[in-house]
Amino acid sequence: MQIAPTEPPRAGGGIVLSTGVQITTLAPPRLTSLTPSQAGLAQVTGGVLVPNEITIDGFGMSFPGTSPIAKVAGQIVSIKTTPPPTDQRITITLPTSLDAGPQADVTVAINGRTSAPLSLTVAPWITSVTPVRTALDTAAPKLVLKGNGFTTTPQAVRFELASPAPPASPPVPVLETVTAFDPGGNDTQATVTIPATLGNGTYDVRIVLADNSASNTRALEVLPLVITPISVTQVLVGVKQVDQLTINGARLNGNDVRVVIDGVAHQTGQNINSSQIGITLGRRLSPGLHRISVQADGHTSHEVELLV
Repeated sequence: MQIAPTEPPRAGGGIVLSTGVQITTLAPPRLTSLTPSQAGLAQVTGGVLVPNEITIDGFGMSFPGTSPIAKVAGQIVSIKTTPPPTDQRITITLPTSLDAGPQADVTVAINGRTSAPLSLTVAPWITSVTPVRTALDTAAPKLVLKGNGFTTTPQAVRFELASPAPPASPPVPVLETVTAFDPGGNDTQATVTIPATLGNGTYDVRIVLADNSASNTRALEVLPLVITPISVTQVLVGVKQVDQLTINGARLNGNDVRVVIDGVAHQTGQNINSSQIGITLGRRLSPGLHRISVQADGHTSHEVELLV
């Protein structure tokens, strides 16, 4: 039963001058277009590699208190603040290299919800390089690049040291650029001579077109070179007769150099002579065939055979 009387309706409520209703959907962003939809990952400006930018149009790319996350081929990329991002448009900076392509999915996520992808065509694109490891053991060694979007007149191929090695003597160039291409190139293949000045290390190889647009990278490892035959002499250490090896080649210098004999590494420490290394063993090598290689700052030469 009701004890209190029914409260009469209130009179004289305030007049509504404007509404403040704001609706935010919980749906994922919807992307409508990329501008441009085909682009190189970067461009070379004044010899410096500068990442390219693309604009993503759509809607639902904002949410109160949350920043959108943009990805290209699964990599998180930065969103430009100039121009400022809006609900309908954002501008992103492309990564300078991708693991797979040339079609790369572009997505935007907000509030834990990810859009359906749009496809960005990366051009130029390097699919492979041959060889992937070289000791530069031939005159004018060649590098064959395969991919697409090369055009028939590319401008250059860049060899950039990916992980600089410890200081060496002579110094290892960090970047070498080749502008001379072998004849017979086309939109899907180009051939250049690998610079003989490259030191040991892993290089990011990138092709650059006449409009300065740059491709993704592929890795090329340059190895120490061991030349046969290897000299073996007997020396007396104390009262013990042991073998001393003299190995000739190229790029044998480094801060941490080791001679590998039949899979066993013998550390020699620093070697400043790029063309020769000597090592005195604690024993005589057994008669027969042995396999020899040199490690210089983590880069291992091809094995050569030594018959004792």
